Amino acid sequence: MTTVYLGRKPAIFLNTVELAKEALVQNASSFSGRPPIPILIWVTEGYGIVMATFGHSWKQQRRFALHMLRNFGLGKKSVEERVTEESSYLVPEMLKSEGPHQKMYQNPEELKAFIREAVKTHRETLDPDSPRDFEAYLLEIEKVR
Repeated sequence: MTTVYLGRKPAIFLNTVELAKEALVQNASSFSGRPPIPILIWVTEGYGIVMATFGHSWKQQRRFALHMLRNFGLGKKSVEERVTEESSYLVPEMLKSEGPHQKMYQNPEELKAFIREAVKTHRETLDPDSPRDFEAYLLEIEKVR
């Protein structure tokens, strides 16, 4: 195990399979947190799964996300093939833009407006009996409210 400081923040690198297993399996709750990333906190308003702070909310969101991903075919070969196919279209489109990722930092309000509009459109066209992509998540939010 090695500790490297990224600025003032320590980052721990697990450099053997045994250490990774011990940390991520046997002591999962101790290693489940993520450092706060200001732009992600701002965009997500503190919600989310991938970069969320470990805790009760994170556990609930993760449980639901894994359940829905399995329902959509996570772990099946067909999903891997679809992701690979979609990425073959996405990467050339991103390269045409000469920096999609930099624009996110240039105008975060535009990014948030885009996300809000996508959510609004999905809510308006939502078929509860046949949810697409993250619409299952929107249905779950409505149940909890």
